[in-house]
Amino acid sequence: MAHEKAGENDDASHSFKLYLLAAPNAEDALAVNKRIGGLQYAAQKAEDAASVAAKKQADEQKAAVAAAEAELAWTDPNTGLMWAKKDNGYDIAQAQASDYCRNLNLADFRDWRLPTITELQSIYDDSHERPGWPNIKGDLQIFSWEWSSSPGNKKFLSAWAIGYDYSSQPGLREVPSGNSYAVRALCVRYAGK
Repeated sequence: MAHEKAGENDDASHSFKLYLLAAPNAEDALAVNKRIGGLQYAAQKAEDAASVAAKKQADEQKAAVAAAEAELAWTDPNTGLMWAKKDNGYDIAQAQASDYCRNLNLADFRDWRLPTITELQSIYDDSHERPGWPNIKGDLQIFSWEWSSSPGNKKFLSAWAIGYDYSSQPGLREVPSGNSYAVRALCVRYAGK
C-alpha cells in the first residue's frame, strides 16, 4: 500500500502479485487482482503520457533546428547541398578558409567544408534576379570572391576561386593559395536529398 500511495505503480503491482503468490486463496484476492489491473492501467497511461511528451519535445527540437537552419543556411533541393547563407565576412587565405569551414558550427551542424569549384558554380542562376545581389540561388548573401577546395596549378600553389557579379556569368580564376586579399570562405555540407 505504501508503494501505491507514493504513486510507485510498478512496485505496488509487484507487491500485490507477491501477496497473491503467498496467499492465492485470500478473501481479498479478487479485490487485489482488480487493484493490480488498475495499477497496470495507471502505469501504461503514465508511460503513454511520457511518450507523448517526449515526442512533443523531439518535434519542438526539430522545429527549432529547422528554424535555425532557415535563418542561417539554405539547402539546394537539386543537389542536396546545404550552404551557409553568408561567407565568413573577411578576406582569408585558402588554408585558413578550409580550417574556418571545418571548424564551423552552424545551424547545429559541424560537418561543414570548403566547396569544390563545381559546387560553387552550381549556385549561380541567371534567372534568379534579386536587386542589389548577384544572381545566386536561394538567398545567399555574398559579395566577393569565394575560395574553393579545388587545387589549381601545383607549381604555383594556387586554388580556384569564383567571383559573382550582378550581370554576367561568375568569374573563375586561379589564386595563389596564400593570397588573403578579396577572397573569402563560403561553407557547404551535404544535407542529402
